[in-house]
Amino acid sequence: MPYEPAEITTYLNSTILTTPSTAEFTYPGTGLDGPKVHPVNGTNFDWWYFDAVSDDLPNGDLSSVIIVFYTLSQTAFFGQRQNDSVLAVSIAGTLRDGTRNYINLQPDEATITRLGDSSTGQWGFGPNNASWSSSPDLRTWVVTFNNEIVNGSLTMTSIAPPHLPCGLPTPLATELIIPNVGWANAVPDALTSVDFTINGSSLQFSGAGYHDKNWGDQPLFDVEDYWYWGHGRLGPYSIVWFDAGSLVDGEEHFSAYVARDGRMISGSCVAGESVIARPWGNQTVVPLHPPTNGSAPAEGFEIVFAEVEGKEMRVNVTNVVSLTPLGAPIARWTGTMEGGFEGERVWTGVALYEEILG
Repeated sequence: MPYEPAEITTYLNSTILTTPSTAEFTYPGTGLDGPKVHPVNGTNFDWWYFDAVSDDLPNGDLSSVIIVFYTLSQTAFFGQRQNDSVLAVSIAGTLRDGTRNYINLQPDEATITRLGDSSTGQWGFGPNNASWSSSPDLRTWVVTFNNEIVNGSLTMTSIAPPHLPCGLPTPLATELIIPNVGWANAVPDALTSVDFTINGSSLQFSGAGYHDKNWGDQPLFDVEDYWYWGHGRLGPYSIVWFDAGSLVDGEEHFSAYVARDGRMISGSCVAGESVIARPWGNQTVVPLHPPTNGSAPAEGFEIVFAEVEGKEMRVNVTNVVSLTPLGAPIARWTGTMEGGFEGERVWTGVALYEEILG
């Protein structure tokens, strides 16, 4: 009989533990989207991230949504708004006209169940809750909010295979994007439908969706110097980039991903063979790279994938909507893209991306 992976459920409450914990940084061949830190305490973190940007952004539909299910304390990452809990879920929705809504909920309990590489999670029980679910093959995902402030769902159908920092998720592959920080990208690109009501306002659109998770065994800002991350759909290509500096080893780390027709055609973490991301804009006395609190806001990014089926792919990303307040340590945008291979057709598309300051 074929092997049937068993469901494994993790039960969480909001208590900040002081007990030692362990973190997984080598893929064991299963559990790609499951919990990676056991248990979560006051200095480590583990989260599940979902987003989508409207396909019609170039024509003026500024809609987007970002949803994060957190297990971490305020010490581990400032994205947690409360200092007495390790559980939170946030939704940041940008309406068609660019109006921003941000909601942060603090449940007392949560569960995460993994089956093979897939996962389901529920933050809060009873009439006020938020959850996600996925099919065993990682193809279909649904994120749902059911409470007085936010109600509705995001539905994704994946069109690109999952990956880890250095390529496809094969047993014993590294999960480290930088030292002490893991990254697993279960859904690099998805056909996505969004239908939420947030504070009485409707957020409805179709677009490019994405899901990944990050985790670490130290507070993020103790080990991360800066990072540029983003994803988008460029014509027929699904692309993801990650370019990050580490405070641990002082090195720059890279992860490139390009897929077409449901197949990964580029996936590498090797310097010179993967990707380089650099901000562009009005440079002041303080350089744009590496980004610091004194750097001027980026106006876009140049992304260069070194090796895509033997050719270099160059992509220019231009900011359209700022999704975060000016001066925040994390800057996120939705934007338009154009690019491709030298001497060939120029493709266009949409992206959602971020810069974390050093």
